[in-house]
Amino acid sequence: FILTLFFGLTFIANAISPAFLFMNRDDYHYSGFSAIKDFNFDIYEFLSIYGYLYLMLLLILLFTLKLNKKLIKHPNKKDSKRNNPRQSSLDNKLGIYRSIEKRRNSNKQIISIFIVLFIFCILVPLNIFMYVNGIGISTVQPTAQPFKLVGITFYFRAYIAPLIITFLYFKSKRNMGITLVILFYVAFIGILSLSKGNVLLNCLPIFIFAFLDRKTVRLCLVSLYILVVYGIVSWARQFVFLADVGSFEMIQLIFNGLSVETFSEFLNLFSVLGELSSRLYGANVMVLAHLSNLENNVMEAINFFLGKSENLSLFIFNDVFGLVDAEGVVIGVGMGYLGTMLLLVNKNLVMLLILSFITAIYLSVSEAIVRKYTTSATAFSPAGYGFGFFMILFLYPANIEKYYVVLSVAIIGLFLMNFKRNKN
Repeated sequence: FILTLFFGLTFIANAISPAFLFMNRDDYHYSGFSAIKDFNFDIYEFLSIYGYLYLMLLLILLFTLKLNKKLIKHPNKKDSKRNNPRQSSLDNKLGIYRSIEKRRNSNKQIISIFIVLFIFCILVPLNIFMYVNGIGISTVQPTAQPFKLVGITFYFRAYIAPLIITFLYFKSKRNMGITLVILFYVAFIGILSLSKGNVLLNCLPIFIFAFLDRKTVRLCLVSLYILVVYGIVSWARQFVFLADVGSFEMIQLIFNGLSVETFSEFLNLFSVLGELSSRLYGANVMVLAHLSNLENNVMEAINFFLGKSENLSLFIFNDVFGLVDAEGVVIGVGMGYLGTMLLLVNKNLVMLLILSFITAIYLSVSEAIVRKYTTSATAFSPAGYGFGFFMILFLYPANIEKYYVVLSVAIIGLFLMNFKRNKN
């Protein structure tokens, strides 16, 4: 599961983005958000740069597969029945799931009501409060609030709320009415936060379950909806600088600026695919990482894995992208996990081997934890996929501190499950 997510994102970023890099070469500059430094778009130079990336990916894959064999056991049915009757076989587990589903089938309508109440009574007022106070608006530096409200509200809306919506949607009837309520909230949070990440995260449960439930029409409609809302949010960021933050004027400017031509641009699948692959730290990031010279890369690598990446972040911001701070505006750039690894490698093959092995440890440990949850015959087994998703969600963009938090919570959850099992 973990390896599939990690390499799936890597494929989108690095198998698709090179084509857009060469086709849109005029959009890149020496510094700035579209920095490319002294790269002259020579195909042979590009292949030599990507050689480091492909070698790293190959080593990560081989190391992870080897570690998975060591860390993850695959007991056969006979051993499993003899050693632990409560987790005897897949059939027994499926039977437990079916009995749980039958017992809770009558409560699905109530859970659907919970989704409506959660969105309209908690999330909508929360988003209005955050917007009025300038909290969680993309590119806008929030003002200080008492009781650490900035951090609490931001992380609750960005990560906890989508997880709650996903869980409730999974337990509900997943009918069209509830789906439309969530889609309304997706547009609502997109306009108020101007965050494309919030749009994708909150659309994800509908997209996933439409695929799993084999509802092709809903899957296609949701995909189109995501394209439109994603495009609107990306386009609407310009109005942050034309109106007061948290004012109705900014929302009014956004809706007044919408037109048929604008919507047609949002439905351009080709351009959206290029932007998505670039957003996942594609070819230009890998080129930047290779062309940048990071001194004392060994110590910076140690600090990165210890969660002390302040110096590395400043180097990426100032030296790699050539950006400067702007008062009152939050400017964020990143290179993702693979881009950061290439930067830390600094063209050293020994360093590449070491960092590939460390990456394999992260992926394999994460996979082992997910497998512990998903193979347990408890109601908490689906939580493994949730933990796995958030591990990759933070590891892939190189948010190593948040990855450690999710990892720690998942491990604590396993200890609690084992304690409860032993107690019973």
